[in-house]
Amino acid sequence: MGFDHKTHDIQPVLSSDDVPLEAARALYILWDDKRGQRLMPARRDFDPANMRALLEDIVLFDVDGAESRLRVRLHGTRIVQMSGLDLTGKYLDQIPGSENVGRRCQWVIAHKAPTFIRKVQLEWSQRSYRRYDVLALPLSANDKDVNMILFHLTFE
Repeated sequence: MGFDHKTHDIQPVLSSDDVPLEAARALYILWDDKRGQRLMPARRDFDPANMRALLEDIVLFDVDGAESRLRVRLHGTRIVQMSGLDLTGKYLDQIPGSENVGRRCQWVIAHKAPTFIRKVQLEWSQRSYRRYDVLALPLSANDKDVNMILFHLTFE
């Protein structure tokens, strides 16, 4: 894949060494462990009770239909506090300023692979002065199609 100004910030994650932040790295290691020999783990592989420390920093997207429309299933409490918005239940294409988030999600769907992105501006909130790092992990109910995307955000 050549350089593309629309995807230049996307860094594929090939191992836990590619994730420099401790909590995000721990989630990547858990994701990698749960997937085993599969391309991607499924949502059912994760028990939220065992992830309590991470939940406040998680966004979980449902990937709806052939058009891969994205709906926010879970918007963690720390993310709500930092952004001033609770986006739970909203479709990404209805959220002003979310185009780059959608582009990153589409990359994860197309490549069926995790990515880590540094210093992202909070464009989808009036608090656009804030920045965060994000780990994006694909989930699949059938190990073929991405039906959910798990984001872990770390704010500066």
